[in-house]
Amino acid sequence: MFLEFLKRKSTRSDLQQEPSKAQKVSQEQCAPKSVDPERKKFAEQFDTQIKEVLVLTKENITASRTGQDKLWQAGASVLAYVDVATGELVNEKVYLKWQLTEEERKNKKKIFGIEGEKIYHLKVKESLAFVNPYSGKEMKKGSWFWVQEVVKRDCKEARLEEILKEFQKPVELKLNDGVKLTLNKKVNTFYGMGSWNGEKCHVGLEADDKGNLAAQDVADTYYKLMSNCKQWDDEARSYAAKYLTDNANDWQEEETEEITREAFARRLKISNLNIMEEGYFEIYYDDDDMFFGHVIIVSGSLENGLEDATIAG
Repeated sequence: MFLEFLKRKSTRSDLQQEPSKAQKVSQEQCAPKSVDPERKKFAEQFDTQIKEVLVLTKENITASRTGQDKLWQAGASVLAYVDVATGELVNEKVYLKWQLTEEERKNKKKIFGIEGEKIYHLKVKESLAFVNPYSGKEMKKGSWFWVQEVVKRDCKEARLEEILKEFQKPVELKLNDGVKLTLNKKVNTFYGMGSWNGEKCHVGLEADDKGNLAAQDVADTYYKLMSNCKQWDDEARSYAAKYLTDNANDWQEEETEEITREAFARRLKISNLNIMEEGYFEIYYDDDDMFFGHVIIVSGSLENGLEDATIAG
């Protein structure tokens, strides 16, 4: 949870200091010059005006791609930012975005080399107001910043530094069964060590943006699972065995003895238990090398029971 901070006058000379040419990194310089439909569609989501901001980043760059898109969308969350033109501090989260080619995605810097928990001076374009097609939520103008240029790195701004200091303070949660969890603020989840059917495992409970449990039902789901964890464990193992044993045999060498469903279920070793809102949960098992070191995830909800079993990682 962030503290309320009094607005202090920004030092304009620091905000607008002109960097050397070597410090500037522009997407326009690095990206291909051709304008294809994907680039045009992306650009239509943003204002045409350039805005200069000091941003405090939350985490490192991530990248994703959907459907038949050729370009990747890179991004990073922002904890707060300062408008360089006005000096106004905006203490709310926005998301940095830009596009990447496949070659640029493979590069560690992903064009801009932005890292988490740093302050950057950027030139950006604000997103236009829109309705999120997945949630139906109305998103105001400026919910996203399309990064145009990194003007300066490792900037100094007292108010943003105070927010970062508060963000980095540990937040702990002690559950009724004595399990102690610590908040990972980058992924908004409380993590710690617990036990599942008598075996030690990692436990994760979803939190909201303010560092509280996302909802009371997150804790309720945890307690209900724990009160009957042997039955849930037996059912999860059987469910995974039902849907994944044939796949496991396909992964084996020809001379290897066939894996039965019973053997599959028995060989699983609990790894993680993750609890989300609305009664949803994921149970992670180590695969005992049946899939050569992948993890097996069984997911479901208290209301609907077990719904999916898959391998990952």
